[in-house]
Amino acid sequence: MEVYARNGRVPLARRLFEEMPLRDVVTWTSLLSSYVSAGDSPEAFHLFCQMRAEGLEVNQVTMAVLLRACYGFEDKVTGCQLQAFANKVGLQSHELLQNSILSMFSRLACFEEVMKFAIIQNRSIASWNILLSSYSFIGDVSRVVKCYRKMRLEVTPSNETLTLSISAFAKCEHLPGGRESNTIWSIMMWGLIQNGEFLEAVNVNVFERMQKSVIKPCKDALRALVVTYTNLGALLLGRGIHNLM
Repeated sequence: MEVYARNGRVPLARRLFEEMPLRDVVTWTSLLSSYVSAGDSPEAFHLFCQMRAEGLEVNQVTMAVLLRACYGFEDKVTGCQLQAFANKVGLQSHELLQNSILSMFSRLACFEEVMKFAIIQNRSIASWNILLSSYSFIGDVSRVVKCYRKMRLEVTPSNETLTLSISAFAKCEHLPGGRESNTIWSIMMWGLIQNGEFLEAVNVNVFERMQKSVIKPCKDALRALVVTYTNLGALLLGRGIHNLM
């Protein structure tokens, strides 16, 4: 079924499904995913109703697939109903489902619901990246920066985190100043470092420009510079920066 589905042969996947003597939640979910990937959300939800009618309990993967159908079909109402259903059957605490709900509201531009992200427990890097992507989409650079700072207290930023943040800055004509601007410089430097662009991280476009501005480099930016000088073998310069920390 997976092979047929991945190659766009949904009718063959359905025929194989119908021929199976025993069908469990994994089998049903696989077929549901096939229809969602093919853009046939109505049939996916019809299968979901059949699945429930046969007495099968859904899992977090099933729900995540259906939520993906909601933002593909731009159906907020059904998405909210699925969220309520997930809560009723005790699935909403699963990380996969939490991120799927967050992603659905983000893609449907339901930013009030996205803001409720703060109540999610055990937020992963994937959760934070979805939130950053939402703020970037609406061009709210200040929220991108604040979100990044909060995220650093819980998890280590990934390459995707830095890419999302820098992309948000690139789309903004007027970047914020003060402490937020300091964080922006830090994000830019770490983005270059994680991609091995150590010389670029200390050239006139980043750190030297920070030094010439009214902004005093924060400790995070200074740590980035120490890492950069270490990788460049410039130990004396690294020690000099370390004295500033």
